[in-house]
Amino acid sequence: TDVRAEDVRAGEPLAGNAVILMYHRIADDGTDLCVPPAEFRAHMALLREAGYRVLPLPELAAALARGDAPEKSVAITLDDGYLDALTHAVPILQEFDHPATFFIISSTLDETSEFWWEALERVFAHDGLPAMLDVALADGAEPMPTRTPDEIRAAFDAVRRTFYTLPLEGQRERVATLLRWAGLPPAEATRPIRPMTPEEIRALDRLPGMEIGAHTAHHLLLP
Repeated sequence: TDVRAEDVRAGEPLAGNAVILMYHRIADDGTDLCVPPAEFRAHMALLREAGYRVLPLPELAAALARGDAPEKSVAITLDDGYLDALTHAVPILQEFDHPATFFIISSTLDETSEFWWEALERVFAHDGLPAMLDVALADGAEPMPTRTPDEIRAAFDAVRRTFYTLPLEGQRERVATLLRWAGLPPAEATRPIRPMTPEEIRALDRLPGMEIGAHTAHHLLLP
């Protein structure tokens, strides 16, 4: 989960003397996956001020395996390979000399279309949605009203739950259906929130302390 400064400040010891901070987007967009850059900088500053040992993830893993991880050890990770991890997170990490691991979804090396969860955010944030949602719901589910903010949030949550167990083509088909329902263009016709390109990932990999890790091919539910 995303980490709040007060969680870090509490400094509760955990098994293995280590904590892994997991982030996704570093941006001011206000969605569930976002931590604003100013808040992220406050987290990074607090780690230094409170005397935490920020280690590269492989180094921390090896220390845990040996049983000699330093007290107050921390590793920093950023999932999914969003562009703002490079543009917003990296300068802050460099400011405090904190290493980090960036987990990349490998299918994004071949295409830079938006992730399905970002498409859902775009659909349900759109003004002028139809009054009823009658697509992309669970089998047998009744249509859901989408007239008020609370109704839209309930519909968003109901649709999002249907995506996790879908195969790749099922996710893509359902995204296309929802975009048509909302009257929105596909990602290719917009400038969606996107992952890094291969060139951007190479630039990230050349930076001291920044490591690339694997985050599956298509971010499907592995079980």
